[in-house]
Amino acid sequence: GFRKETITAILGDNGSGKTTLVEALAGFSKPLSGSVETAAGTCIGFVPQEGSLDPEYLLSGFEVAAMGAYGRVTPGGRYPAMEKEFVRECLQSTDAVGFSQEPFGQLSGGQKQRILIARALAVKPQLLLLDEPTSGVDAKATHGIMESLCKIQRERKLTVILVTHDFGLVRRVAQDVVWLRDGEAEQGKTEALLSREYVTERLGLA
Repeated sequence: GFRKETITAILGDNGSGKTTLVEALAGFSKPLSGSVETAAGTCIGFVPQEGSLDPEYLLSGFEVAAMGAYGRVTPGGRYPAMEKEFVRECLQSTDAVGFSQEPFGQLSGGQKQRILIARALAVKPQLLLLDEPTSGVDAKATHGIMESLCKIQRERKLTVILVTHDFGLVRRVAQDVVWLRDGEAEQGKTEALLSREYVTERLGLA
């Protein structure tokens, strides 16, 4: 299981099942074996890889972020001012207000990721799942995104599960690690599973 109110990083080679695991946790797919259990009533926010959305998206950044609150809006009804204000708060927390009125498709990769994280936060989740949120994003933007994410995680006491290839990022932000390999998973504290000795053995460099 995953520890509540912590950040867990999921690591593994391409094709090891990282995205499949996150999608199963989000409820988008069913595992081929075993089961996924979350506490009753757990609200989940999901941040996909930036490239998963159509680059010709005609909506503004704000409108994309507001999708996260749709579940609380009456179908066909007006979008409540209270919900609009909450979406603005989510954009504020990811430092995305300044470009939220621009077309989503014209934003940089880092800006899009901030909008997508705001969209996931607008769901009001207890569990936040992120699939390589800094893939293709430059180092400066990555640092800013992760600073915002860590601050949000602490303030909202979220449980965060993060897929990434970036060992340095994991060492900075994650308390726990899950390694996927050959259909098996090994889970433990970051300091143990990202120690020099463990990584050397894991990657077959010994």
